[in-house]
Amino acid sequence: MTTLREVMLVDDEEDIRTIGNLSLGRVGGWQTVLAASGAEALEKA
Repeated sequence: MTTLREVMLVDDEEDIRTIGNLSLGRVGGWQTVLAASGAEALEKA
């Protein structure tokens, strides 16, 4: 059974979120949830 590895990446800069998402997904095998602010992160948590 494969364990789902999930992480939330919160940053107000879209470029940083995009690069982080690609890096975490391709290299680390993580599924990422992206948020642009703390408030958005709390809504998605």
